[in-house]
Amino acid sequence: VFAEGPLRAAALDPDGPVGAVELAAERPEALRALTVEFLSQAAPVERPWRSRPRVAIEQRRDALASPPDFVVDRAQWGAREPDKICNPVEQVYRFTVHHTASRADDGDMARRMREIQAYHMDVKGWCDIGYPFAVSSTGQVYQGRNDERRPGAHAGRNNGGNIGVAVIGNFEEGPVPEAQFDGLVRLVRWAVDTHGIVPDREHIRGHREWPTNNTLCPGASLF
Repeated sequence: VFAEGPLRAAALDPDGPVGAVELAAERPEALRALTVEFLSQAAPVERPWRSRPRVAIEQRRDALASPPDFVVDRAQWGAREPDKICNPVEQVYRFTVHHTASRADDGDMARRMREIQAYHMDVKGWCDIGYPFAVSSTGQVYQGRNDERRPGAHAGRNNGGNIGVAVIGNFEEGPVPEAQFDGLVRLVRWAVDTHGIVPDREHIRGHREWPTNNTLCPGASLF
């Protein structure tokens, strides 16, 4: 039994206690791909329906993509695990540049990444940090989502197949440090080479350029 709502759905667990278990996902359409997944009261889990063949179950377990070797991974900055089901991976074909519209990092980027993740999860209600990547003022790149192919929450109605990077700072108010811009360029080049993203202005955009996104992001100087 599966009944969709705007953002949530209830699924009867045939192997568990009587009652419904609530599913949560960031996009309504993602729920259609999550019929074998549900949340327990304590933590998200994956369990197959009894009618699902084992091969289909194994195919559904998406292998996590390892970040490139120049990227600080989630374990190194102390990321929390997602607190609800995140979107399944998709073919990546586009890239979006953001700024955080906040102060530049103060040298403790691990703490800053944890702050951003906490805001996105605890205030916004997203399953995880919204950005697949972030770039510090020194040009160091940090992994956000645990797989850049998994749609984030950074470009409203345009998240599918879209790698998003948050360049830390407010670039409506000041210039982009050269080292930070170089870190961004390195990440874009990797995304183009790894995922085959076409390196043109149709596929690589500033946040403000996607339809329905009314924003100044990524700031005048970065744009």
